[in-house]
Amino acid sequence: MSGEQVLMKGRLHPVTPWRRTWAAATGAVTFLFRDMHDWIDLVVDLPAWVLALTAGLVTLLAASYGFTSWLRTSWQLTPQALQVHSGILFHRHRRFELAHVQEVDVHRPLLGRLIGVCTLRVSVAGRSADLAYLGMVQAQALRTEMRRHMAASAEPAHRQAARPDDAREILSVPARMLGLSILLDAHTMAHVAAALALGAVPYLVLGEPLALLSLAGSLGWAWKLTAGRWPAWHGWTVTAHRSGYRVDHGLFNHRHSTLRHERIQAVVLTQPVLWRRRDWVRISLAVPGHRGLAMLAPVATRRQAEELVEGLWGEEAVEVVRAQCPTPRRARWATLRSRMLSAVVRPGFAAVWRGLFLRSVVHVWPAAKVQQVEVVQGPWQRRLGLATVEIALAGGPNPAARHRDVIEAAHLAEQLRARSGRGPEVPVAVSDE
Repeated sequence: MSGEQVLMKGRLHPVTPWRRTWAAATGAVTFLFRDMHDWIDLVVDLPAWVLALTAGLVTLLAASYGFTSWLRTSWQLTPQALQVHSGILFHRHRRFELAHVQEVDVHRPLLGRLIGVCTLRVSVAGRSADLAYLGMVQAQALRTEMRRHMAASAEPAHRQAARPDDAREILSVPARMLGLSILLDAHTMAHVAAALALGAVPYLVLGEPLALLSLAGSLGWAWKLTAGRWPAWHGWTVTAHRSGYRVDHGLFNHRHSTLRHERIQAVVLTQPVLWRRRDWVRISLAVPGHRGLAMLAPVATRRQAEELVEGLWGEEAVEVVRAQCPTPRRARWATLRSRMLSAVVRPGFAAVWRGLFLRSVVHVWPAAKVQQVEVVQGPWQRRLGLATVEIALAGGPNPAARHRDVIEAAHLAEQLRARSGRGPEVPVAVSDE
């Protein structure tokens, strides 16, 4: 390990000790004054010089802890890994292998922007670690160097050559469009209305004005889902690099994240019912290790979404998104949303559609990303001669071609197995629910 070449090394920003001093002082005060009533009687009787001396001593101890902790924290970057050394009494050595790093993001909170610092977040296997704080120039240089030495892309060479070397902005969400899309998201508004109604139940039952305090939690949650989204998503831009997509957003707290091309398993386009007239969609990505879907754009036109899919995987993927193969007419006896169900498998790519009133969702993914295929047939489906093809992808959520003809379902499963690039290793099972 000592023979590894060191590309970059350094310490955290000098402002970090003050942050740690504040945290240590706050913890000390919270511990000392946990029994507030007993301490108030004692403090009132103490002379002023004793209080000043105590406050100075606590501040000095906290400052010593913050400075020592900062002095004992260092990092260095090698071509293979990012290494972080920290700890005062118990030394800690963390090593992040660049071949396993999923994302390297820069977060700039409002206070950090004012003093010129930021947090570098490194995500590995669904977990993340922060370097807080780094100078903005230092963080950008470290992020660039880490990306340059990450594992080589798993995509074909001709796909890499097709992407430009220079970064270019491919999508920007206007503020007015963002605000209108939040208001027109009927699914979200239904959740907000339900939360407010439940918050008002104690008042309606008890008739006491104090019971209205139950609305406080509901109002906070409703704010987060509606008006709180606008500053969080304000200035949303997507920039294309050769290695992936960079997402920037935030009015007060600036956030930057990167989604690497080779880790994208599927693209999910979601269209709430009130967006259909304007033909807007939300673009999400299935990425292994990411908690849920990674949002690439909170709202975009369908043309922008198709251009993004084309830039990622080519024209063949866009053709799969546009093509539809509806379910048999008898499927209407199995589900009300039979007219919205579709499944298409083409050489190289596949897509499924679903939805009813509130949502219309399409999944598109390269056939080579499929890990498992299963044909499921319930008792009512057996009576109607239908079956469902369930597909497992690394990033999830797993799409499904629902209520297909039995022969068609078997054919779809066989096509996905053959085109997955895994040959006979991908199991095709038939099970009954």
